Amino acid sequence: MKHLITRTLLLLWMLPALAHNVGDTAPDFTLNTLDGSTVTLSQLQGKVVMVFFFGYNCPSCVGAGPAIQGQLVDAFKDNPNFVALAIDKWNGNKNGVQNFKDASQLNIPMLMQGAAVSTQWESERDRILVVDANGKFAFVGKNNAVNDIAAAKTAISAALASVSTSVEKTEIFGRITVQPNPAKNSAQFTLQLNE
Repeated sequence: MKHLITRTLLLLWMLPALAHNVGDTAPDFTLNTLDGSTVTLSQLQGKVVMVFFFGYNCPSCVGAGPAIQGQLVDAFKDNPNFVALAIDKWNGNKNGVQNFKDASQLNIPMLMQGAAVSTQWESERDRILVVDANGKFAFVGKNNAVNDIAAAKTAISAALASVSTSVEKTEIFGRITVQPNPAKNSAQFTLQLNE
């Protein structure tokens, strides 16, 4: 009995160490969306990806939807380097997930059959996680999503600020050189005009 208690305490002590942390590589996944398309995380490399895990019939998940839409999705929707996804952890059918989408007012891709991804990502329903452009966790929510929105927004902003933006050469102006390339926080532009 003494050994069983010792092992149990040791396991409970180790559980936080087993969870994913900021800086860890996000496990890849491929899931189908509610509309029948396919999303693979690794194909989104180079973009900042916000993931909202939900249960299709979870009241707190539905309740978090408008705040996530307004404070995260709408705040970054015009940035081409931002992607928002919602993953159903409860493996609901199309009707259940469609009802969740309608009730939550979330206008983002709803990924189906995500229980295995939720287990891999060590995340519960009603959680927000953010993956940076390099495929690493930039934010791992520990609270209900509505309580993590501000922290997730800060993490998304920081991750987007570090995404390199390519500069295209345009013949109208001549040649533009960017140093360093790729640029992250700051860059120097040198412009050589043809005339």
